[in-house]
This record gives sequence, C-alpha cells and structure tokens, in this order.
Amino acid sequence: MNADYQTPPCCDRPSIAVMDYKWPVFGEATEIKVNRVCLHCYAHWAGVVGSVVQYTRKEWNALMDKTFSEGEV
Repeated sequence: MNADYQTPPCCDRPSIAVMDYKWPVFGEATEIKVNRVCLHCYAHWAGVVGSVVQYTRKEWNALMDKTFSEGEV
C-alpha cells in the first residue's frame, strides 16, 4: 500500500517497519492511516497522511500508557 508519506530521518541507522492501513479496517476504506516505527531508535509515526505526528520512544510509550490505562481502546 502506498500511503504517499515519506518517513523523515530519525536516527543514524533507521530500519522502518511500515504498518500503514486503510480505515475503517473492515468495510469501505475511506483514508490511509500511517503507522510506522523505527526498529533501531523506536521513533513512531502515526496519523492520517497530511497530519502525521512523529513521536519519540518515550512520547509514544507515555501515549500508549495513558490510552490503555483510561480504557480508550
């Protein structure tokens, strides 16, 4: 799947896992969501093409901790 999103540099040895997907996952796909992680420094990119946010490992972990502790699955 081509999300038309160029992953910006994150570290000196980037190894990017691309897990982009169409939303909704089931049914009519309306937009592509970017979901990528660097397997070296664990930078994470998430969002809709045009408004993707880059997170550090610490920021992403804090976001996931907050999301799952509040039951916002």
